[in-house]
Amino acid sequence: RERVQAADEWAAGLTERLGYSDFADAADSFLGRKVELLGRITSVPSAREGVLSFVLYVDTASGCPAAEVCAVMVHAPSAQALSERDQVRVLGEVAGREKTTSDRFPELAALRATLVVPR
Repeated sequence: RERVQAADEWAAGLTERLGYSDFADAADSFLGRKVELLGRITSVPSAREGVLSFVLYVDTASGCPAAEVCAVMVHAPSAQALSERDQVRVLGEVAGREKTTSDRFPELAALRATLVVPR
């Protein structure tokens, strides 16, 4: 409940609404810009050095074209339990692009999440 309230307050402070298609291909040009994305965790979140990392498939409501699969890498504080297939709301900032070990997505836009809340 507190986390949802914090997320609502964070989102209320956004001065622009960037969707996935706005920043994904040029993530390095959007470094530090704040975004809110809805989606589903599609990888088992891995924790390393206090950071939880996972791949998020972005919903059409957050700017992913209907016929496409849109994915971003999310790095979040690891103080919360998240699992594969969770439907979540991610609030954070664009952290550029990064290479992955996935054949399907060799490089993804990355987000540094401030909050990740179930929805």
